[in-house]
Amino acid sequence: MTLCIGWTDSDAVYLTADSAVTVGPRALRNDYSSFGEKQPTSSIGNVEESALKIFRHQDTAATFAGDVSPINGIFANYVQSSRFLSPREAFDVAWMSSHTGGRLEALFVYHDSAGPHLVKYGPLNNVGDEATTACIGSLPAENREYIRSFVQNMPPQASITDRVVGTICITQRLAIFFNLMESHGIGGLVAGCSVSKSGLQWTPDTMHVILRGQLADQLSNDGLNVVVTCARFDTLFVCNNLTGGYSGFTSRFGINTGLGYKEMVEHMLVNKDQLPPISTNLKVDYIVFHDVTTELSTIFNVRAGGDRVLKYWLVQEAVTRRLHVHFTASGSGYATLNRRSSGDGGDIAFVAY
Repeated sequence: MTLCIGWTDSDAVYLTADSAVTVGPRALRNDYSSFGEKQPTSSIGNVEESALKIFRHQDTAATFAGDVSPINGIFANYVQSSRFLSPREAFDVAWMSSHTGGRLEALFVYHDSAGPHLVKYGPLNNVGDEATTACIGSLPAENREYIRSFVQNMPPQASITDRVVGTICITQRLAIFFNLMESHGIGGLVAGCSVSKSGLQWTPDTMHVILRGQLADQLSNDGLNVVVTCARFDTLFVCNNLTGGYSGFTSRFGINTGLGYKEMVEHMLVNKDQLPPISTNLKVDYIVFHDVTTELSTIFNVRAGGDRVLKYWLVQEAVTRRLHVHFTASGSGYATLNRRSSGDGGDIAFVAY
């Protein structure tokens, strides 16, 4: 299954999607996802982290949940129709002509002279319905209400990229704290983007640091504690402290339109120097701490002032060559990181600078 979230405010429209996919029985590339979830296997199929579910065309995007078989056809038809029609009209035409009325939902986002737009499509409607907040995929009603409440109460001072990271954090927490791959088919790396008058922007470079009940450097590399995510050339990349190298998730659209699989891989390899270096020189835009004991998450924008209340640096171990992340927090950073309940700052808190 899938969990996709979309919402709008006056500045932009936001879209996120997990990367877990249910596939037939086959050998897993890894027993665990990049965020440490055990990837379930059975005689009838596996659930594994293996897909970028946000499809891009120029400054528009869509994501889908349900029957995967018609998805590429729908989006390819949209790309063709958009040569002659407005984004909304083109996606309506593609949906009507390509979806079969089966178990499939979609969220479509774009920005025009009237502002940001989120449109939801379902199996029973031939055209989409405009929405301010929408979720599709495998999630109980009470969790949908929690998501709606969170995005509608984003801090007013939060930037567009702050809001993208916050929305990603909603779903990423499920992977870190609750491991819903087996029960709901949700998990793995979460992709996200925003669409505003400035165009489509993918998620900023982000480091997720997993704390285990103490506000201190997590020095042990015996367990998963650091995950780095980034987006380059319409591809989402992820690396953790146990693997040491990037894995990439992409689609046949966006910058890859018209390319075959081999050409897509070759393009990634040629441009791999654009990825943040997994070294002591690593710098990111955001650091998100997740405390597995309190189940609280804390977001620092370290490129827009957060470096005043959070310092971080990487040290490489001489023998294993693995990297350790060290940090020190002060002021509002320390106070927010050290909160013990969701009552003060919420389950997800942005640090005030």
